[in-house]
Amino acid sequence: MARIGLAKNPGLSARYYLEKLLEHPIVSSRYGGGRTEHVVGGIPLVPPRKTATDRVLLVGDAAGQVKPTSGGGVYMGAVCAKIAGEVAARASRKDCSLSEYEKRWRSAVGRELEIGMLIHKSIGKLSDENLNEFVAFLNKPDIRELMTEYGDMDHPSVFMQKLIMSGNKMQLIKLFGVAFKTLF
Repeated sequence: MARIGLAKNPGLSARYYLEKLLEHPIVSSRYGGGRTEHVVGGIPLVPPRKTATDRVLLVGDAAGQVKPTSGGGVYMGAVCAKIAGEVAARASRKDCSLSEYEKRWRSAVGRELEIGMLIHKSIGKLSDENLNEFVAFLNKPDIRELMTEYGDMDHPSVFMQKLIMSGNKMQLIKLFGVAFKTLF
């Protein structure tokens, strides 16, 4: 079946198709020319091995400082931007090297990113039945209470610790068993 609207040369970029769309008589009559930038790409869920060199610090999305559970990154980016600014200021005075940034941001949010990635991988591999069971478990009144008090989307480890310490040991062991199998 032929696909309507595809150009004859599928190797052309998305930008080419955007430009062609903007040339269309109806679109061009309504388009005010306000496009100032064009950004394309996925959100990295894992930081690169190095985010600091002699002259460059990567921060936020560019550094993979993104919550794997939601793709959000405002909090992580803000924490790491503050660290980057402090380190850059100190490095300009020769009080430290930019490599300090790597140590500090990983110490501040690295563990949360790792836990978030484990959660992301586990939940992504659950069967529909296991996911329904997991959601039903989280919907129990005592678990919802824990979530309300300790749930923090920027620090999932706090809730996970409280969940582990809750009185639902047998069901929790079963759920973690299913989640653990999904990692391998």
